[in-house]
Amino acid sequence: MTTRNTARDMDVVRAVLGERRISYLGYSYGAYLGAVYTQLFPGRTDRVVLDSAGDPRRWNPRPWVGNEPVVERALGAWASWTAARDREYGLGASRDAVLATVHRIVGAASERALRVGSYDIDEHLVPYLFWNGVGTDRAAGRAAFARSVAVLEKAARRIAVAPTPELEGSLRFVLDAASSHYGSPAAAILCGDAAAPRERERTGATSNAAAPATPSSAR
Repeated sequence: MTTRNTARDMDVVRAVLGERRISYLGYSYGAYLGAVYTQLFPGRTDRVVLDSAGDPRRWNPRPWVGNEPVVERALGAWASWTAARDREYGLGASRDAVLATVHRIVGAASERALRVGSYDIDEHLVPYLFWNGVGTDRAAGRAAFARSVAVLEKAARRIAVAPTPELEGSLRFVLDAASSHYGSPAAAILCGDAAAPRERERTGATSNAAAPATPSSAR
């Protein structure tokens, strides 16, 4: 399972449909896949839109390593937005205070998994939740993430809490096998496109080195 073979499968579908050319819309990984298709099959596309394409040289089983600085800037922007609404979310009245709350959540999860509803959120999952949560600068998205962080903050104090709908959606995506039809093929393709470090110690050391300074570093 590789991106090139996926592009070849796309061309099989094109041929079966009897189409000379295809139009294509792809974003994120879909943009990368579309670019590979146009390179493998030049002249077989009509209108093509590639949105939010990543660097193809970084497409490997650890595509987000090295993105920590920009994600931390996004986390800081969310913290400033949330601090201005401290009466609503109670996460801190300044950017630094909100970030201190984030670090407390990360620290608590490192000591013992946070219990949220029926989910256990450990030190590896918390950074993913922050990484995923700061991916938008829209007010609605920031508000939803702030509500989720407020739940995590209570869980870090070992208070019984239930997840917000948005937080439960993220947790189910990662932890529930029902979502494996999406995540498992993506993981297989990533591993098929490029080799990953085989030494477990090397992988862990790379993740842990970034963790203290970058709480939103996806591990």
